[in-house]
Amino acid sequence: MRVDFELSGGGTVYLLRPISRAAHNWVEDHLPDDATWFGGAVVVEHRYIGPIIGGAIGDGLVVQ
Repeated sequence: MRVDFELSGGGTVYLLRPISRAAHNWVEDHLPDDATWFGGAVVVEHRYIGPIIGGAIGDGLVVQ
């Protein structure tokens, strides 16, 4: 199975790392231009991670 995003972290902060070209394009289209990046991953507060992951999966991307 192809993996588009790798999700790590927990608690108050998650790191959402786009792996595939499709995932990079999705980030450009759906996340704010001023999103915070750390080590190649977008930093996401816990209250936003559910809707973001839900949107990516809803668009056919695979999150691991």
